[in-house]
Amino acid sequence: MIKNIINRIKNDALIKQNTILFAGTMALNVLNYFYHFSVGRILGPADYGILGAFFSIMYILFAPVNTIQTILAKFTADFLAKNDAGKISYLLKRSLAVLSYVSIGIFLVFVIFSKQIAEFLLIDNVTYVILFGFVFLVIFITAVSRGFLQGLQKFKILSASLILEGIIKFGLAITLIFLGFNLYGAITAITIALLFSFLFAFYYLKKAFPKEVVKIDSKSIYTYSLPVLITMTVITAMYTADVILVKHFFEPITAGLYAAASLLGKIIFFASYSFSWVMFPKIAEAHSKGEPYKHIFYKSLLFVTILSTIAVIIYWLMPNFIVNLLFGEQYIGIINLIAPFGLAMGLFSIAFVVANYYLSINRIKFIYVLTAFLLIEILSIWFFHETLEQVVNILLITMVALVAVLFLVRK
Repeated sequence: MIKNIINRIKNDALIKQNTILFAGTMALNVLNYFYHFSVGRILGPADYGILGAFFSIMYILFAPVNTIQTILAKFTADFLAKNDAGKISYLLKRSLAVLSYVSIGIFLVFVIFSKQIAEFLLIDNVTYVILFGFVFLVIFITAVSRGFLQGLQKFKILSASLILEGIIKFGLAITLIFLGFNLYGAITAITIALLFSFLFAFYYLKKAFPKEVVKIDSKSIYTYSLPVLITMTVITAMYTADVILVKHFFEPITAGLYAAASLLGKIIFFASYSFSWVMFPKIAEAHSKGEPYKHIFYKSLLFVTILSTIAVIIYWLMPNFIVNLLFGEQYIGIINLIAPFGLAMGLFSIAFVVANYYLSINRIKFIYVLTAFLLIEILSIWFFHETLEQVVNILLITMVALVAVLFLVRK
């Protein structure tokens, strides 16, 4: 019986591809957390609070970034199902050209308003903000390459590009910090790591498609873009708005402590991210072909639930050990936050799977639910933020209610 179960697992494409991408995303997560833990220890809570605010802006960028990746993955999967390689080639070249101009424009706007951004985030060195702005030049084209790899279900290449990003970011940041560049080095490493990850993925994509392109009608792509953009904007804001609000309302050291607690909580979300990445193109392709697909959703939901449950139990049983090991004694004040934060992010991971399922089959009414709960979260934190514990409890209650309502809507 056990042998049969093992053979079924080995022959299950969903499990195999989830394992490949899970390994890649986990490697990236581990390297990212090495980056954060090392930088947090070396620079201290005040400077880490600045970096935490920048990463929250990056997470907000994940709204358009994930929109780009999701749209390209969806249409690549559709064209792949119909063997339209020429259309995939056209979509790749067109998206890279358009987003290169968009990236330059956003970068210039960010630099122009860098002083105002620094003042809002209580950062006294505007150079940090300008240096961080270079991320805009590469993050969108990186999303293009990953969207195509996801849609083509080339999860080995996608995993390799993620691992490369993590290695370069961690290694370069530590090197630059020890050379005396401190926070400048930690920020610079982000942009360079994304650039090399893109170049690696693009090298594969350039060889994979024919030079001949088949022009496509972009109307359907733009029509699909709006609900995806709204979804990804709301989802991203739900796990980043709290850090930005805390940075605005609390003094720097307290904000740095919260950024550390938030990082530990997000381990669960980013660890489970790969299951949605694998699920999405598979359901999109099956839906396009008129084949059964609900079993893919149920399996993905089960994997994420199991993973989140294990992580929350570990956070609940060993908070002292985790905080001391990863951040050190100066962050000991967050030990009571990481278990409820982890539970909130575990529930959010489940909500993310459901949202991706809806998008893959072109159902968009759930967006109203997401938007309503985002507003509840932001307004609750805005008016009730006496302690960090209060902020975390607001986040947890919001996520419990969100998951419950999403499943009620689904029925």
